[in-house]
Amino acid sequence: MPDAPKKRPLYQLHLSTCVVLMFVAGTMVWLNLVERRSSDNWPYDRYFGWPWTAVEIDFDAPYGSMTNMFWHNRWRIATNLSVCLPLLTAVAFVCEYCLRLRERRHG
Repeated sequence: MPDAPKKRPLYQLHLSTCVVLMFVAGTMVWLNLVERRSSDNWPYDRYFGWPWTAVEIDFDAPYGSMTNMFWHNRWRIATNLSVCLPLLTAVAFVCEYCLRLRERRHG
């Protein structure tokens, strides 16, 4: 009986998938930390966050105070996480699916 190739466990990822996930996660962190300047109709000077604003800075206020910090913005931060985590999961699934399909074809 020929030796069948061992099946890789479902939770085990390829190194190439982990590298791709590292770049995708780094891009999402960069998107959250890049400073965006407001247009004329926005009440704050600068804001941070992706896909929704998590921190707004008003430089006209005394000491350039940050408004709506973590306690007030916990729902925005949670919704940002609820977008980023499924995106990372989808990228991992697609990468692993393509790699496992190639392994099946080429033995």
